[in-house]
Amino acid sequence: MAIVKFGPVTALVSGRVGGIVFAHGKANATLKLAGRKVTKHSQAAAMARARFEICRTNWDRLSTAFQEKYATAAQSAWWTNRLGQRYHPTKYQLAMKQAATYLYSGFSPGLWPPYLGTMVPVSINSMAFAEGGPYNLNILPSMGQSVAFIILSGARSCSTTRAAKRNPKYIGAFFVISGVNKDVQPQWDAALGGLQTDERFSVSIENVGSGYYVSPPTVADGTTT
Repeated sequence: MAIVKFGPVTALVSGRVGGIVFAHGKANATLKLAGRKVTKHSQAAAMARARFEICRTNWDRLSTAFQEKYATAAQSAWWTNRLGQRYHPTKYQLAMKQAATYLYSGFSPGLWPPYLGTMVPVSINSMAFAEGGPYNLNILPSMGQSVAFIILSGARSCSTTRAAKRNPKYIGAFFVISGVNKDVQPQWDAALGGLQTDERFSVSIENVGSGYYVSPPTVADGTTT
């Protein structure tokens, strides 16, 4: 509950109004967002802490020479904060983000130095999703490779006419062979639920390579048969 003291021109407010807290100290008044209830011992929180600890340990195991290679790589990497400002990450931030990306996708972070380059996106040879399965992806790896590790995200429209949303959800990480169908139905259904006949959907595929930055996504739309 907030306390409000009305004046001739302004009002003095102390307490909580919606999601904002008004407070008054000896020096000045402050305004801040109200804290949100956090379940510290949830399974998701425990998994996040475990992933962070693995990434931090991985950083500690990197040789000094490899850590300095991350410092060099960071100077050519640009990140954007929530205010839209671009900046260079630190070597630690860059290494942690890269390790977390691989770990979250089911791969080992590895003790490799960064390469000053980005993986080339894969191509989708064909995409055939049928109600009840299978959901077959046929991928052509890049850079002359016969195999690839990919990160798959997807979105459903739950409609036969409306396009799928452009905020895909993580489905899983897969090892694919060039020109060979990969059925992603179990992981897709677990994340998004089963597709219906004639439902429109979209996929987003990122190419993953040891030490390289993850590729820009290959995005495609499809309709279930």
